[in-house]
Amino acid sequence: MNDIDVNYIKKWKPVVENFFKIRNTFLINHICNYCEYYSLNGLSEENSLSLVGKLNELNSKINSSKRVEIIKTVFNTHTGEKEYELSNGNYARAELAYYELSLDELICLFDIDYIKFYDIKEYRDKRIDNII
Repeated sequence: MNDIDVNYIKKWKPVVENFFKIRNTFLINHICNYCEYYSLNGLSEENSLSLVGKLNELNSKINSSKRVEIIKTVFNTHTGEKEYELSNGNYARAELAYYELSLDELICLFDIDYIKFYDIKEYRDKRIDNII
């Protein structure tokens, strides 16, 4: 997946951190990117409050999202850090508020059109997969 423009993060991070009470920096960065995407594509004088509506909708999705059980705490000998083994088979670093969501999870939160803005290749591949 592509990297998110640091300027978008700097621009929107104060708004996002004030609006959302989450610690996952991966998700915070994507919300900043989504704000930029939405401001470029959907924001006008008449619907300036619609970004707030989209953020409220996103917050609702986040708060009602499926939780993943922590199976056990493990030690990664390569990184020297404690990690949580999750019931979905992934690992999350215990001391870091970072968990990378899958493309499908990003689509569920934002929408397929956001993925087009974020990563055109992934968007194209996902569209092809849906056709096949």
